[in-house]
Amino acid sequence: MPQGSRREFFCLDEHTWVWHEEWQDQKGERHVITTRYDVRPNGIIKSQNGTYRPLTSQEAYNLLDAAYLYRNRIKNEIYSFIG
Repeated sequence: MPQGSRREFFCLDEHTWVWHEEWQDQKGERHVITTRYDVRPNGIIKSQNGTYRPLTSQEAYNLLDAAYLYRNRIKNEIYSFIG
């Protein structure tokens, strides 16, 4: 990641995942995007900049992959110290 940029992915609660990204472009302008994924019984809704829409198949696959990576990282980096 370029210096001055930030990426965060986390589970807010049992039904909500958040991807937050901040960066500065080549002109020095700062950009911030927060994407919220609401997991519902009939699908996953993506909220970004006030727009809500269902995920595409590829986005759903990417979210699933990210959630597995998140779970494994938490398991290995935080819970490995317990017990």
